[in-house]
Amino acid sequence: MNKDFNKLFNKNRLTLDNLNDLDQNMGQLLDKKSIITYKNCNKINLNINSKINHLYIKNCKNMNIKIKSLINGFKIDNCLNIILDLYDCDNIIEITINNSNDIKLKMKKKNMDTQFIDIVNSKKISFKLK
Repeated sequence: MNKDFNKLFNKNRLTLDNLNDLDQNMGQLLDKKSIITYKNCNKINLNINSKINHLYIKNCKNMNIKIKSLINGFKIDNCLNIILDLYDCDNIIEITINNSNDIKLKMKKKNMDTQFIDIVNSKKISFKLK
């Protein structure tokens, strides 16, 4: 990784705040210890072609996210119009959606056996199972 990217990391945590109109391809820069947070973002297309630990999206809108796999799961909080495609994920421990609207989740059918699914004060949540 380059120096600028390393500065964003803090003990395998990456927090990105106030990003707008961005196509972001992280490829395989992240690993299974990585915890990624997006806050206050709009119009983001994100691709992560590796297995990461956890994804947290807060106060974001109009995001299209493709992630190969998550270990622990994801949390979507106070968001609007989010598409999350977990295209090669075999097991998710936690799915949390709070105060969010128009959330589309694409994942394998067996992920509906997730140990913890919590959807609170949210509308238009849809699951497309593969």
